Amino acid sequence: MAKIGMPTLKLKSGYGKGKHAGNARAVALEALEERFCSDEDLNKSKTKFNVYQGQFRSGEALANYWEEQADNYRVIDKNGNAKKLRSDASIGFALIAKPDSAYVMDMNEQQRARFMTALYAVTKEVLERRGLTVDASVLHKDEISDHWHIFGHDKDYQLGKKLNLSFFKALNREVPKRMRQLGWKDVEDCIAYDDEAVKKMTDTAAVTYKEQHKAAKKKRQHGKSSAAFKAEKRLEDKKAAFQAQVNEEREYRISQKRSIRESKTKLADDRKALEAEQKQLKADRAKLTTKQNSIIARETALNRSQSVLDEERKEFAKKQREAVIEQNRAISEGIEKGVEAAKAAYEANKKANDEVVKKLIKEVKQQINAIQRVPGRRVPEGVEQLQKKLDDYQMGN
Repeated sequence: MAKIGMPTLKLKSGYGKGKHAGNARAVALEALEERFCSDEDLNKSKTKFNVYQGQFRSGEALANYWEEQADNYRVIDKNGNAKKLRSDASIGFALIAKPDSAYVMDMNEQQRARFMTALYAVTKEVLERRGLTVDASVLHKDEISDHWHIFGHDKDYQLGKKLNLSFFKALNREVPKRMRQLGWKDVEDCIAYDDEAVKKMTDTAAVTYKEQHKAAKKKRQHGKSSAAFKAEKRLEDKKAAFQAQVNEEREYRISQKRSIRESKTKLADDRKALEAEQKQLKADRAKLTTKQNSIIARETALNRSQSVLDEERKEFAKKQREAVIEQNRAISEGIEKGVEAAKAAYEANKKANDEVVKKLIKEVKQQINAIQRVPGRRVPEGVEQLQKKLDDYQMGN
């Protein structure tokens, strides 16, 4: 006959108090892939043969997941306010399913593999039926005998209520019962004191059973010689001191890894921020270059337009000058012709045409004055002499 020991721990973010509590990260790192373990039974050359089940292989990853899930969970109080979990809340659990060493190691490899596979499936089924989630499991093959470490959490964070005496009793009955149903008839219930059996006994039988249980318990505690007890006590003290040192070193390593992880995270964040700034700077530089090219293009177009305008102004001024010169020439010719005609008429009929001549002279003078009143227009050459002659002519008459 064989029994299956199934000790269970409630795990917390800090170090748990009591023999059924522990630190989540330390326990996960000790059992899972990292194997931060100093147990003298550990043979690390066989660690590669360990078998993993579930979502996680790494204790670090599992602990991070538990802490993140717990940090995001909110408890609704009686006033309807959402609050974070208490700092000492249980964020996970660890269960060891460990059959009697002699029983399981006497099997051949195939039998042992089938037995351990069935044990894992049955235990997982019992846990999930009670509302617990199994996150990671490992079959240790690197110690004296094969056994399972099963890790999980309660999505409702009620482990304090669920992992109670009733649960442990049910666990130690249901798992062996299911194993027997699967054909492993030698597996018996792991019960130190069967209160269900006592209820079915006669009063005399129940008293006898209770006395036998008390005597067995007392014998386990006090059935040693003084020398043996003291030697065991010294050994336990040494183990406790050694374990305290191991825990301190483990905590230091965990702290160092956490510090390195945080530094890496900060470095990655800084790198991302720098890359974002560089990307923005590159984009701003591209925008500035585009704007500068646009300004240069506009300046070039403006200069080209200005050059065209200057040429047009020069051409217009040239044509204007030519038009003025041509107009002046035409006026001069007209005046000269008028004067000559007036002279001829005067000479031909001086007296008869005196009034006509005067009128003609007046018109000529008016044209001369009109030319002089135009700003920028020069009086044609010879006109001033002509005017003087006309004046002399008038004075002579």
